[in-house]
Amino acid sequence: MSKRNKYQNIADEECKQAVIFARVSSEEQKKGASIDAQLKTVIDYCDNRKFKILDKFSIVESSTRGGRLKFNEMLEYVKQQKHKTAIVVNCVDRLQRGYKECVELDDLRKQGRIEIHFYKEGFYLHKDSTSSDILRWDMGVLSAKMYVGSLRDNVIRSQEYKRENGQWQSCAPVGYLNISKTKTTAADIIIDEERAPKVKRLFEEYAKGGRTLQDITNLARTLGLSSKMCRVNKTISRAQVQNILKNPFYIGYFINKGKTYKHNYPRLIDEELFRIVQDTMEGRKRAPSKLYYGDKQYIFTGLVRCGCCGSLMTCETKVKDENHSYNYLKCNKLRSKCSQKPVNEAKILAQLENELCLPMDINDDMLKNIKSEVKKRLKEENINTANLKRDITIKLHDLDEQIKTLFRGYIQGKCDEKMYNELKTEIELEKEKLQKDMDRYLEIDTETDETLVNIAEIAANVGKFLKSPIISQKRDILNLILSDCKTERKNLCFSITKPFDKLLKTPEINKWCR
Repeated sequence: MSKRNKYQNIADEECKQAVIFARVSSEEQKKGASIDAQLKTVIDYCDNRKFKILDKFSIVESSTRGGRLKFNEMLEYVKQQKHKTAIVVNCVDRLQRGYKECVELDDLRKQGRIEIHFYKEGFYLHKDSTSSDILRWDMGVLSAKMYVGSLRDNVIRSQEYKRENGQWQSCAPVGYLNISKTKTTAADIIIDEERAPKVKRLFEEYAKGGRTLQDITNLARTLGLSSKMCRVNKTISRAQVQNILKNPFYIGYFINKGKTYKHNYPRLIDEELFRIVQDTMEGRKRAPSKLYYGDKQYIFTGLVRCGCCGSLMTCETKVKDENHSYNYLKCNKLRSKCSQKPVNEAKILAQLENELCLPMDINDDMLKNIKSEVKKRLKEENINTANLKRDITIKLHDLDEQIKTLFRGYIQGKCDEKMYNELKTEIELEKEKLQKDMDRYLEIDTETDETLVNIAEIAANVGKFLKSPIISQKRDILNLILSDCKTERKNLCFSITKPFDKLLKTPEINKWCR
């Protein structure tokens, strides 16, 4: 028997019973009078139409999110009825705000099993409804759908506005606390006095070098640091520690959908400390790794990466016979297929001796001349630094005067509070930047002379260090003066760290040695 014949008796009968459907989207709306108002109007409507009310479905459910479980429950109840049933709602958007429900509702309507009554719009649908009534239904759904889209657009604009104004709209990272909004105060994020020192300790320890992520994770657990997202006292994971160390929120920024925003909350970490941690994590300033494989010590352990695939080169020894053995650097090929062949350690050392050593043997008199020239250059630099510090001091004084002038304008009513705060924030940020520059220049003191002289001595004696029989000494020197080391076939590509690059590559070195 076809569905049409099966429900023919129901389709031909007069509708005498009804199901009431009243809906709100959230608990906040339920606390108001919305549900009660809907029920009152549709109950009066049913009484006027002399409908027998089978059941009332008053629900809290979004019409655009989730599977609409309550709506489907109501629909299944209607399908089980043996007589034609009217679904009575206050208006179209209380029943639906999209077209996904139309297919099943329209199918039931065409079979004559249901009628759909819209109180506010003043019409109802049945199996013989005209095209104009169907269009009114479609337009009502379209209007509701446009309303939802408009709400979504407003929310997106509001969220973007808050992000542009430095407001974080989610759970703050470990080391901060979310302060909920009240009737008198806005929502805020403050430093967690308990967790913040522990988070800062993780940054400081990792920046020192020589510590792996697992070491820092173990330290975090020893300190009792746990993610505040955990509902139980669960130990923090290595991935969570890595996310902490990479999160720019601690230096005043947050990232949303790939875009970086500056936030308005207190900073926990200095930008320089954060940069050092990122460099260490990315391998630009590699933390020292273990020097031994079993009982064997190697020069290049943890210093060189494969130029083909980026994996770390491991060191091993190949024994030719009892009297001959060779050290090689070999790619571990963990990331992808790699064509890099093993590289002889002795050939790399020969390359470094050729490229790093000064073009002549440096005796004591030459070294004395180099140190004297370095001190001379440093004095010249100090003069330039003094001029820069004077200029910064003048700029800081000018900014202080700008703040005073701005405050007088605010008191006199020449600008409102919002403009005053915005301009003052801009000036204070500029002052903070200049003050950091000033602090860096103040660090150049008498100890700098001795440090640069020591650097000059190291640079002048690189060749002697590389020829030293002490492997640990060779490795320490290479770790000090080289960075970004990677293989290129049988050679080594590298960068010379500052300030050794200036000393080793300066064209004036010959003149200094005279």
